[in-house]
Amino acid sequence: MNFPQNLPKIIHYIYQSFEEFVSPRHCEICGNHIGLNKRKLEFICDNCFYLLPKAPSPDLILNSLITNFPGDELFISNAISLFSVSGTNHIFIKIIHSLKYKSFTKVGYELGHLLGKELIKFHFLDYDGLIPVPIHVARKRERGYNQSEIISKSVSKVINKPILNNLIIRNRYTLSQTKFNSTQERKDNLIDAFSFKSNPNEVQNKIFLLIDDVLTSGATVNTIAKLLIESGAKRIDVATLAKA
Repeated sequence: MNFPQNLPKIIHYIYQSFEEFVSPRHCEICGNHIGLNKRKLEFICDNCFYLLPKAPSPDLILNSLITNFPGDELFISNAISLFSVSGTNHIFIKIIHSLKYKSFTKVGYELGHLLGKELIKFHFLDYDGLIPVPIHVARKRERGYNQSEIISKSVSKVINKPILNNLIIRNRYTLSQTKFNSTQERKDNLIDAFSFKSNPNEVQNKIFLLIDDVLTSGATVNTIAKLLIESGAKRIDVATLAKA
């Protein structure tokens, strides 16, 4: 349930108490009951939150992308993430799984808010618009939403930049990038995967921020960045919840 905004504190508390009675709240990572206890995030206990390792600095993330895309193959200028993940058993993977496959969109809104604050911290703000990494219409029909759009909505509120949902579309229902081990295989999986939905002239001399849930090899965001840069965009940055 989503409680109404701007309620008097006592009514707000009663509403929350009723919600807790009907559906007791548990940490999305460890499963422990968290109830109405004050904490950093609404759906993650503080113990789990402070166990999440911070992502490398934007400079280090960009250096890792340069390694994957030597020469002039990298079309991304800056990259920023909240957390660092490694291995399939990492606790943050539970959050991403809940966001993508269990319709637990509230955690996406919460973490998107934190991502927006991180962008402010590093002064990544001079954007003409935010572009959520699109998913294929069939996949969106399966889930009912695009997790990157959920994250983008909170980022947009924090940094006050518009979301451009209708600029880029995904043409093919590609296999998940997690199915491939090498960067080259991931690049090949994305050949002709994206195109413009609207007039490509709209990107001329503009700066965009691509938003996704997890940054791994960077193949997906770099494919979109290439499309934008080759169509006249000035700069493309990337922001994700996690760097794998």
